Amino acid sequence: MERKLALFPMTRDQCGMVRYSSLLDGYKLSSLLIPSFLPFNNMDSSRLDGGKLTGMTITHYNADRMDSYDVIYMDYDDKHTLSLYKEVYDAHTRQDKKIILSQALSKAFDICSKKSDDENDMVRERLFDIPVPVITVFAQGYKTDQFATELGIREYFVEKGYQVSQLGSQAASKFFNFSQIPPFLFSDGDAYWKIIRLNHYIKTLVENENPDLLILGAPNMIMKYNIHKLTGLGIIPLIVGDAVKSDISVVTTHHGKYDEKYFNMISSYCRYRLGCPAQFFNIANTKVESDSNDPNKALGYLTMNNDVVLQSIETGMVPDEFHAFSALDSNSINKACNLIESVLAGNVQTLK
Repeated sequence: MERKLALFPMTRDQCGMVRYSSLLDGYKLSSLLIPSFLPFNNMDSSRLDGGKLTGMTITHYNADRMDSYDVIYMDYDDKHTLSLYKEVYDAHTRQDKKIILSQALSKAFDICSKKSDDENDMVRERLFDIPVPVITVFAQGYKTDQFATELGIREYFVEKGYQVSQLGSQAASKFFNFSQIPPFLFSDGDAYWKIIRLNHYIKTLVENENPDLLILGAPNMIMKYNIHKLTGLGIIPLIVGDAVKSDISVVTTHHGKYDEKYFNMISSYCRYRLGCPAQFFNIANTKVESDSNDPNKALGYLTMNNDVVLQSIETGMVPDEFHAFSALDSNSINKACNLIESVLAGNVQTLK
């Protein structure tokens, strides 16, 4: 029996879950909730990401309407006060509702554990080859539809009949019957041992599931934005890239007026820092807005209609050696996945 799932607060980052809700396993998306003081009430979720209509409506959160869903997934948007999240969390706790928190919100609540259960386990000091093709999805910036890209790639290969193992960049991965990247990557500790532990974790996953293909979503950004906005310093993507050698690297990035130098720079960065050059780029329909007069001010993001992105892709915004696509458009991402499938099939290590 499917459990009815609510998302709170509904933001652009959750739109990928809506667009790929057909992949949900054991859950049915029923409620897209926002705080009562925000606009977009009774509007289609596409108002948040600028893509095509989804047919799912955003509604204001109301504590008296919890009966309309069984589980609530709470993510963190730092535009809202922590007291708002605690109010919603406490209301659901009193009603014995199942609550699942994102890593970011758990950290904000200071209830995520510093160490995983196996943090102190002895680990053999070596790395293992992963004997299946690996696609890794990296993010160049926030709000670049990374999780939607992971879901779109999954949908393509699952529908093609491949057995797919996957570790996602978000805690919401569990709703789609795959796990998030393990929590020990977010704890304190030496990156050296995290690399080894993640490699062993993935080796065991592949041995147990015997997939045709492995998809990894690397949390956080691949590099700092600037010296004032560190965005994780690219440490977790570095750990993921060192733990498992990718056959295909996909980078999600903002829309912009890029030249050939930009794509070559990102691809080379991925080659030498993350272990695999980037060949595929998801172009999000977002732009970064920064304040040059106040470098410490939080970044803003402008969302445009996704048709602008599709037109930019069609008119050749990237050099011929790379491929750009939009995760918000099924035809666009499926075309990219078809090319990925062809590349993998042509490698020595082929898809089954």
